[in-house]
Amino acid sequence: MVSLETLDLSGLALDRSTVESVIAVLKSTRLRTLVLGDCPEGKKVALKLSRALRNCTCLTSLVIDDRVSVLPEAALLLAKNTTLRRVSLSGVTGELVGEILLCLARNNTLEELCLSDAALGDYPVPIAPIYAFAVSNRRLKVLKLTRLKLGDAAAAAFADLLRDNETLEEIDFSGSCVSDFGGNALAEALEVNRSLKTICLEESHLCEYTVEKFARALSRNKNLERVRLGIVALPEDWRLSDDACDFPAVCERLEVTWNTWGLERIASCLSTLDTEHPMSAERGFLRLYWTRRTTIYGVRAILGAASGLTFLNELTIGSIHVDECGFAETIAALLVSTKTLKKMEISESINASHVMTVILRAFEQNTTVCTARFACSLRNPSTANALKRTLNVNRTLHSIAFRSLSMPLSKFVSGIQQNNVLTDLSFELLFDEEGMQQLRDLLWRNRCLLSRAVSYAQQTATDIESMEAFKTLAGRDSLLCALKKATGKTANECDDIVTKTSDKLQKAVQLEVAPSHLS
Repeated sequence: MVSLETLDLSGLALDRSTVESVIAVLKSTRLRTLVLGDCPEGKKVALKLSRALRNCTCLTSLVIDDRVSVLPEAALLLAKNTTLRRVSLSGVTGELVGEILLCLARNNTLEELCLSDAALGDYPVPIAPIYAFAVSNRRLKVLKLTRLKLGDAAAAAFADLLRDNETLEEIDFSGSCVSDFGGNALAEALEVNRSLKTICLEESHLCEYTVEKFARALSRNKNLERVRLGIVALPEDWRLSDDACDFPAVCERLEVTWNTWGLERIASCLSTLDTEHPMSAERGFLRLYWTRRTTIYGVRAILGAASGLTFLNELTIGSIHVDECGFAETIAALLVSTKTLKKMEISESINASHVMTVILRAFEQNTTVCTARFACSLRNPSTANALKRTLNVNRTLHSIAFRSLSMPLSKFVSGIQQNNVLTDLSFELLFDEEGMQQLRDLLWRNRCLLSRAVSYAQQTATDIESMEAFKTLAGRDSLLCALKKATGKTANECDDIVTKTSDKLQKAVQLEVAPSHLS
């Protein structure tokens, strides 16, 4: 029997012949993970695939990214299955969600279920299956029902479930038509629930009163690690009273678009944290969001406090003001001053080129960040020039991602040929393939260099090329990250490996030089 464990067909259209091949794989291998881009056209073909999936006794993870609603008997996948641990289905209907929840009442193996993306005008998720699921299922740990027509009634039903449930650790109802009534019910349930660690209600219709309810729940529930509410239009004069919650214990766990007062209070809390605080010991990351009316003073306060944290490794900024000066400069100041930040993400789309230019230029003076993610397009010559200049100076940044590429890359790539640490420059969308092959060649060259350096550090390669690669990348963050991934060791242990290998090389050089010097 073939030992294939993972099959990812997410970029492939499923026609009859492809489905037959998938079915053959399911029958002849011990496949553990299957990822499909969508469901096939044609009822007979789809039915054959559905039955093959149900009869597979090895599959533990199944992902179907689109059009699951056309897959016959989809809910029956979970009715009697005893191997699946994770299922993610996209393109479902409210009715199908209800059927799947009913099947889960009889399923004792599934641990993670993700259902998403119902069509516009779809019927709401029915209430009865939620209660049936709540009464019987005691296995599921992660439940994500996103971009569905869930509504307040269903959210309230899940709130009733949470009062007694002791297994669910994460729920996500983002973009599923939850408003204040459902949000308040969930917040009240969280005051008594002790298993849930994360709840996400982004893209919902919530007001400041619901934010206060969740803040109170966080004060009373120390097991709850993260509440993600996303964009809430908090008025500038809104405050959380001391009676409502213990703000220092809440602020790092409540993710919402804060007003100026909220940012200033969080900044005050951050400035008093030490290395024994749970945030530094367990998390090491910070996500910041603010409203459109937030002033520059609040942003300066919070980013100034963040730059002084000695344990901050990851920072996500979900709000950028492009219509007022000072915001980009404040982010740039943090990049210049931070001593610990390793990963930075700006998750709001930025259309103003001057904002990205200011931020990218700050990376010229940054020596810590190795991964950067930007939810914007690389399309403006000034932005591309700023990135090119950064990559010619910075030798720490080795992974960068943009939302899209809509400009020729040939001149850009030719201008960064001296960079030997960049191993990933990716785009979710490509509108122009020009220059991409040159970029791939550059990244491949650098990845080969990194691979040789890792092999030399692990003493699995001793040739001259590997030695020179190690000497080139010794001390670079890209080598440490690659060693961590290859060995499973900690950052300090990998640093010791690099140091010992460098010392060994240095001694070898000294021994070679000494005889010639004596002669």
